[in-house]
Order: sequence, then structure tokens, then C-alpha cells
Amino acid sequence: MKAIILAAGEGSRMGKLAQNIPKPLVMVNGKSIIERQLSILKQNKILDVIIVTGSHNEKFNFKNVVYVNDLEHKKHDTLGSLITARDYMNDEIIITYADQIFDEKIMESVINFKGDIGITVDLDWEKNYVNRDQHPKIIFQEILALLWI
Repeated sequence: MKAIILAAGEGSRMGKLAQNIPKPLVMVNGKSIIERQLSILKQNKILDVIIVTGSHNEKFNFKNVVYVNDLEHKKHDTLGSLITARDYMNDEIIITYADQIFDEKIMESVINFKGDIGITVDLDWEKNYVNRDQHPKIIFQEILALLWI
């Protein structure tokens, strides 16, 4: 099993905090968001990791990781960034956003999933969408509705 971590976003909603570094490299309690993910992946013996980068790609310097630089990241959305890593989609894969903080239990449930395609969803997601102007709540509700059809 391998993991593709999507890290090409601009982090524009984070303001000065992510002005000179990619959002996944923002420190949270002494460790960057993406370091937390890499640690959980390693604990679960997922060592084949591909990181799709965009802005400030030179600031990523993790060892034993394959980097794919999405040179067109400003021209498309996350799916476009994922497509740049298509050459690595030849095995079981976990795809995650690089700016998501999750714990060991979430990864265990993903790894132990027995179906063909699985998706994790925060069932308490609505509180995070209050007063958002980018990616508003209604769009997320429409996506969830499509998933449950």
C-alpha cells in the first residue's frame, strides 16, 4: 500500500501563517501537519509515499519520499493535482490532503477497510463551515448527498 499526499494548495485562507511556507509545513504543537501524517503512515508500515507539491515546493525536504511538483497547480483544483501523480496509482493507495490533522485511529480504520473504495468523513463537519466564503457549506452538502446516493 502507498500514500499520495496532496500538498499543492496555496493556503490563502491562513494569511501570514502560510505566507512563506506551504500550509502543510505549518507547525502545530512543535510538529508540522504533514510530519504528523508521515509519522502515522510510517507507524502503519506505509513507507511508499508520494507528495504532490505546488508553491514553495523547495521547502519540502522529507527523506524517502517521492515528490511530484504540480507546475499547473494554480490553474486547477485538487483533482488536477492528483492527476499529476497518476503514474503512481498502480497499487492500493491512500489519498489524503496534506493539511488535515488526523489520529492513529482514523488511519487504522482506513487500512482495515475491506471494500474497494472508501472515504472518511467527519460527521461533525458542519461547525467548520459556519461563515465560510470559500467552499461554502452548501457545496459540501451537495457532495455528501452525491456520496450517499
